[in-house]
Amino acid sequence: MSSRTPTEYVEKATDSSASEADRKEAIHALKTANECDELAAIVRNHDIEAQFRKEALEAMGTSQCDGTLQLLVDEEVLDSDMQSRAVEILDSMQQ
Repeated sequence: MSSRTPTEYVEKATDSSASEADRKEAIHALKTANECDELAAIVRNHDIEAQFRKEALEAMGTSQCDGTLQLLVDEEVLDSDMQSRAVEILDSMQQ
């Protein structure tokens, strides 16, 4: 992993002028570093493309992020498709 900070990865992931590959790489780096709050911030950000919000949501499907993911579900701030997917991810983690 490079020496970028979590904030820099969030900035890259939400930068519409960055390449798709760079944005996905930034989200993956946040997942690898267990930066659950930063991933959740991306998921909540309605100003970026849905594909990157979904990518961040999928990245939260780890035992380290289950509490943060549960908060996202409880807040009910996601659109219905993403809310449903978040619940599915949580359910699959509890099996």
